[in-house]
Amino acid sequence: MEDRLADVLIAVRALHLAATGMLVGTVIFQGLIAAPVFHRIGDATGGRVGARFTRWTVWISLGVAIISGAAWLAVLAAQISDAPFADALRDSLPMLLTQTQFGHVAELRFVIAILLAWGLWSPRSSRWLTVGLALCFAGSLAWTGHSGAGDGATGDVQVIADASHAIAAAAWVGGLVPLAYLFALAARPASGLAPAAVADITRRFSIMGIICVATLLITGAVNTWFLVASVAILVGSSYGQLLMIKIALFLVMVCIAAINQTRLTPMITADATDVRAKVTIYLARNSAIEAGLGLAVLAIVGALGTLPPELPDDPHVHSHSQAH
Repeated sequence: MEDRLADVLIAVRALHLAATGMLVGTVIFQGLIAAPVFHRIGDATGGRVGARFTRWTVWISLGVAIISGAAWLAVLAAQISDAPFADALRDSLPMLLTQTQFGHVAELRFVIAILLAWGLWSPRSSRWLTVGLALCFAGSLAWTGHSGAGDGATGDVQVIADASHAIAAAAWVGGLVPLAYLFALAARPASGLAPAAVADITRRFSIMGIICVATLLITGAVNTWFLVASVAILVGSSYGQLLMIKIALFLVMVCIAAINQTRLTPMITADATDVRAKVTIYLARNSAIEAGLGLAVLAIVGALGTLPPELPDDPHVHSHSQAH
């Protein structure tokens, strides 16, 4: 039963992290990258098509994030209690919500999700408010995991690094999906998207991507320094091995992004229509591959948060069941 709950927890966490990344990345892509470009060049058609896709993506992601967040709480309550699932929810869930940091943060994130839903629905809300709430929704994950358990100045550095890591990952990975859709749309002759608009959106996303990658490298190094105390743990523990796989996938994503930026993006505005179409198809494919690798990384993060960063024979090994 315990092993089954651990597997369910990993799956629920991975789903929640993926939904959070999609939500936050799409909100940032639409609010700060695509919409300003379409508005500046007066491309109302492109703006409507892009907004329709991102609107559906955001609402679905928000719904999945809320449901998976509730499931995360329920599974944790079941893990805490040895009682049947229904009894565990009745007895352990109130304690989890009222007496633990994880429960308090979960309640805060639910409030943020509701406010974000209002911001997305209300025509009176500003895009800056919506983006700010989305960033808070992603960054608050840091207080639910290994880094959130630290004390003093060291704990503060850990949680700030982890929050920055979560925001950068969500902005990059989540934004790749609407970007890939934009490229796929631009490859159609009848799409009507201006090559200049696609090029400008790509350029703005590339700048954000560079910032996100730099942030991920720095904060990832900080997190590894604090959580992985030795090379032996990195090589010999399940936590360390999964972490190395995560790093390898991240490096592959960086390589694909570098190819997109240096070789393909400059050709978006080529004079020949067939060249532009071929380039956007390649960019759509590469961006989709990047997004898939990013989701795989988030799935690994879902498992990392349930594992102690210690060797299996360490006498201090204990069970972690929160987010990394």
